[in-house]
Amino acid sequence: MHIAVFLTTLMLLSTLPVHNQTDSLREASSPSYVPANLQSYKLYLDSPNETVNGDGMITTKEPSGSHEEASAVGGLDFRSAEMFNDLWIYGQGSSNDQIELKVYLKFEGPDGSTADLTMVLESDNEEISSETLELDDPCESGGLIGQGGDCSWTPSEVFFSISSDGFKVEKGSQIKLSIDASVTCQTGGQGGIGGGGDGCELTIAYGDVEQTPGTSHLELKANALSDSSVKVHQPGMLWTDPEVTEWEPYQWAENRDIEFTVDVRSAFGRDDIQRVELDLTKPSGTNSASSDFPKLFEDDDLRLDNNGLVGNFTWTYPEGIAPGQYNLTLQVTDVQGHVLTYNHMGIQFVNHGIDLSLPVGTSDTLLYAPGQVSSVDFQIRHTGAQGNPVNVVMEVPPNTFPSSWSDPIWDKPQGYELSDGGEFAKPILSIETPEADLSDAPELLEVFARAYAENENGLSVEVAVERILLDMEEVGVYSKPRVSVYEDEAHQKQIADSERPEAFDSSLSHYIDSKDKGVYFMDIFNAGFDTDTFRILMKEIPLGWQYEVFDNTTGAILDKESQYYVTPSIASHEILTMKLEVYPPSSRDDADIGMLNVEILSTGDSERKAEVFFTVHRTFGILAEVFADSDGGDLGTIGPISPTDTATFDIRITDSTDEIGERRWLIVNPARLDENTDLNPAYASWNFEITDS
Repeated sequence: MHIAVFLTTLMLLSTLPVHNQTDSLREASSPSYVPANLQSYKLYLDSPNETVNGDGMITTKEPSGSHEEASAVGGLDFRSAEMFNDLWIYGQGSSNDQIELKVYLKFEGPDGSTADLTMVLESDNEEISSETLELDDPCESGGLIGQGGDCSWTPSEVFFSISSDGFKVEKGSQIKLSIDASVTCQTGGQGGIGGGGDGCELTIAYGDVEQTPGTSHLELKANALSDSSVKVHQPGMLWTDPEVTEWEPYQWAENRDIEFTVDVRSAFGRDDIQRVELDLTKPSGTNSASSDFPKLFEDDDLRLDNNGLVGNFTWTYPEGIAPGQYNLTLQVTDVQGHVLTYNHMGIQFVNHGIDLSLPVGTSDTLLYAPGQVSSVDFQIRHTGAQGNPVNVVMEVPPNTFPSSWSDPIWDKPQGYELSDGGEFAKPILSIETPEADLSDAPELLEVFARAYAENENGLSVEVAVERILLDMEEVGVYSKPRVSVYEDEAHQKQIADSERPEAFDSSLSHYIDSKDKGVYFMDIFNAGFDTDTFRILMKEIPLGWQYEVFDNTTGAILDKESQYYVTPSIASHEILTMKLEVYPPSSRDDADIGMLNVEILSTGDSERKAEVFFTVHRTFGILAEVFADSDGGDLGTIGPISPTDTATFDIRITDSTDEIGERRWLIVNPARLDENTDLNPAYASWNFEITDS
């Protein structure tokens, strides 16, 4: 079956609980459960299925195409599926105390026969009401009704009397209808009581009753959807989290997503739910809030959850949306065409609001050093509606800092005027520290932004407040840098780190073709309080190798002072990337492999320094590495191998030349290394060593 779900917003005024018979709605609260809105239901008698025990099933779905009949003599038992929620049931009529049963039956037998048909309505095997129908007009096949006439299905109406307060069918329980017939059959002028014998029978028809336009069914009032609900959250919040019903017209784009979560449940089960609709209307109540409403969902937009339909709809409201109360309505249509409308408390777009944040790229840690002035920039934005000016006063709570510290200073202590939604300002906070021990400094800095606006009496009142927390960290005026080295400009292949030297194998070869150069990218992080430059020295480098250092941003080679390359100025807690180019020697007599030891020193304090280590390895157009073997063990390890046994392994060969075309390579037998290199030194530029361990 195609199930559509539509999300709609109207306001109803009723507030009665689920078990009250008045057709009204309760006001939504948190959580915003759907109120009782009684509807007239037909509960059909149909053939049973695998989920329901008994002779027949009670269902909300109208039977189609399948006629069923059974003798009532000896009893028939019709049951609903187990309720998925508590269900309050009421009768019809002015007092809601009459449940009608319309049943198609056929009483066959000789003239003068009688029958009593007893019907019992139960909830969880507890009797609610019972009625007995007395029959004295049998029909006989081949004659007229009561005179041997042809028999046909005859509708009979029975009214169960119940309390006007209704009755509850609890979750997990069933509605049950028992029908039992007792027949007195008149045979050959002699009376007798029989169970349908001697030519008497009382049969009940259900399902899609043949040769009639009707069905056997109960008629009652209920609200099977009373446990349905809708909630409003920010994306990522849980169903159990408090709802967010106040929103700001000029919030940042990433904060303008509203997530509506719908949980639609029917006491009769998921198959009773046909259509769900959600609408959000403007404060005028006449139009939807945007073209996104009402929103129609297809089947795959919702998921089945404990026989209910659960789904999410995220709406990004437009910047500058008109302020006011927007009404939210959930409408549910069941298989019988009932449209049940339930009101949420709605959402409010406010006139006044502010956002307090840090500008992009600003650290959330405030650095301070003895005798220095620390400063931090903030960003405030008027997130309320147009035409509603606010004055935002920034505040650091009193007694935040020790008495020896100077009071924090804002660049505009009188406040920042924001005349319309969407306007912003950038307050600057300055804090001067004493030239002394700072161990009593706070670990966190708490900052408030308080927005004030005039009320209807012309008085300035606080209309919004935001809070932000910053970490505080003491640093030296100058500090040792933190250095990371990468093989690629995208910074995906790190090979060294001054703070975590143990994380990288400094002896691992990084190959450079003899006719090429090695290029490495070195990030230098200024961990000090003040702006600083840094001096770069290659303390160790293999014989014959050379290097140069460039500013990776500009491509310019760094200035050189004596043996040091000097970086441009790096601001506190910022990173500058250097490009390190390493050139292998031209002489074959120079070292092919060796470790680089790069030292980076603070110019402000040369005692503050860091080191990184990694190995470079010259190749000559071919690179062979053992990367796997057939006998397991560590990478590059062969064996153990017993005498006369053999082992196989793979060698990866990389052509590191830039020449176009394919080449054939000769793999030299390690056992003949000396012989081959004597004949032609170009066969190899490394040593093989095989050790019997």
